[in-house]
Amino acid sequence: MNRTKDPIEYVWLVDHAGKEYCLRQLAEECSELTKASLKLIRANNGETPLPQPIAWDALVEELADTQVMLDLIV
Repeated sequence: MNRTKDPIEYVWLVDHAGKEYCLRQLAEECSELTKASLKLIRANNGETPLPQPIAWDALVEELADTQVMLDLIV
């Protein structure tokens, strides 16, 4: 999935939703990234029935979501 956005869309979101909204969204994405990281560790250690490849895919998705918000804010 290509998550690349036009920089103009980023500017529009910050201008219309506001910087505070974007920071709250970043915090939420960081929280989801933390949970996905811990879940992958549990999958690697056999501490959850979740298969390791699915946990890895979830981590990659959360990394991408977090990166989008970082790109938006920075």
